[in-house]
Amino acid sequence: APVDGDTGSKRARRSGTDAEQRSRARAFRRSVLIAVGLGMAVMIAANAIAFNARALVGGNPYLDVLGAVGPFGVAAGILFVLMIGLGVRDKPHVTGLAIGLTAGWFGEPYAAWMAPDLWSDLYTVQHVDGMLIRAGLRIPALAAL
Repeated sequence: APVDGDTGSKRARRSGTDAEQRSRARAFRRSVLIAVGLGMAVMIAANAIAFNARALVGGNPYLDVLGAVGPFGVAAGILFVLMIGLGVRDKPHVTGLAIGLTAGWFGEPYAAWMAPDLWSDLYTVQHVDGMLIRAGLRIPALAAL
């Protein structure tokens, strides 16, 4: 028998009302969507940073390190700052970042296809062309003959 003032099981008390559950679910989805966009931006920025650091190999040891670790190392550094420095390390944000990084890695050629001028500013024209050919979004010039 419930004790006077007891409203039920711990699980029922913890879950809250339907409105609270919907509010939490909405906040979770919003956090995941923000983190997906952030993850895509991190991956695209890491690709651009690593590419340009490799292109500028010279007397600067920091650029040599950025070029050597590649886009995944640069993304790990940016994510370290985001997760530790800014506190983006709870479940919805980590889930969204993982989805966003994957979407940024595989979706970058499609973004380059839709905005070639912007990608030509980030990379070289030849690199963007090769990216589009590898993704199957453009046919090589000699293959069309």
